[in-house]
Amino acid sequence: MAQNTQYEMTRRCVGFCLLTAIIIGEVPAVAGSGTPTGACCFREYDWCMNNLTETECQQNGGQYQGDDISCSTIECEYFGACCVIGDNNIAYCIDTNSAEECFNSHGGTYQGDGTTCDNTTCDSVGACCAYDDYGYGDCYELTEEECYEMDGLGYYSNYLGDGTTCEEVNYCAAPTGACCLDDGNGGIVCEQYSFDECADNAGDNFEEAWGGSNTTCDDGGCNLESTCTGDIDGDFTVSVNDITALLGAWGSHEGSADIDQSGTVDLSDLLMLLGHWGPCP
Repeated sequence: MAQNTQYEMTRRCVGFCLLTAIIIGEVPAVAGSGTPTGACCFREYDWCMNNLTETECQQNGGQYQGDDISCSTIECEYFGACCVIGDNNIAYCIDTNSAEECFNSHGGTYQGDGTTCDNTTCDSVGACCAYDDYGYGDCYELTEEECYEMDGLGYYSNYLGDGTTCEEVNYCAAPTGACCLDDGNGGIVCEQYSFDECADNAGDNFEEAWGGSNTTCDDGGCNLESTCTGDIDGDFTVSVNDITALLGAWGSHEGSADIDQSGTVDLSDLLMLLGHWGPCP
């Protein structure tokens, strides 16, 4: 055993007994490496190991006690950053000694052994309005990241900002969407409505009329389709335009022009079209 070198044996049973030789003294971890080393404390096993670099210590779940520090000269001190949400929903950080202290004394979330407030960003929370496809929404107080994660759960989410509260918001105003309505003249008019407004104006056709939350009339959000006999072009009226379309498909088996579904566009289809002339009922 080399002079000025001493071995400390530490044993702790965690399911099985660990027998660890810890070198204490001035023996470099890697000769000539140029990387400072020091004492590394491991909370889980309540022991200390010398001659680890800061990176080695942290990668193995330890807390680095400082360059050129020896286990024989210190009592291991454990620490970690604790993120706390204040009454105003704004987060702040406290350096604590354990997860238990963080939660029990501060009601916070422990960020892990070895973390410090200097290198930790705590996320504040705010009001998050989450809507389903029909525009019905609920308010939750979440971080911005948590809020937008709800988009993947079948909701449309809108984060109202750090420090906002659901109490202040009072309610989540429903988003609007494209609403396709009969204009009364056999055509379609698109309005930008909330779901409830669309339902009030569309009546029995509201499920077909509603294009969905945050759709617009410009992006083709309308879902309303004409089922009127003879309305080949789908404009909710049987007119000259439909005759032109039928004659263009004459003799073929074009589906929309084959009104009687006989397999051929012919005189029978033309007569059916003329029999439904005018605006769709």
